[in-house]
Amino acid sequence: MSRFGEANRSAETLLKSTESQTLKDGLEDGLKSCRRKKTLKNQGLNMN
Repeated sequence: MSRFGEANRSAETLLKSTESQTLKDGLEDGLKSCRRKKTLKNQGLNMN
């Protein structure tokens, strides 16, 4: 849960400091990263 909170804060920072296309790419990359971490966690691997 806290990792998603950190991701949300990072997204807010991006929102304030980037152009729209860069933001879109950054959010997509961030979402993929969150999904990858969640998948690894579900497999019993703890990526930090």
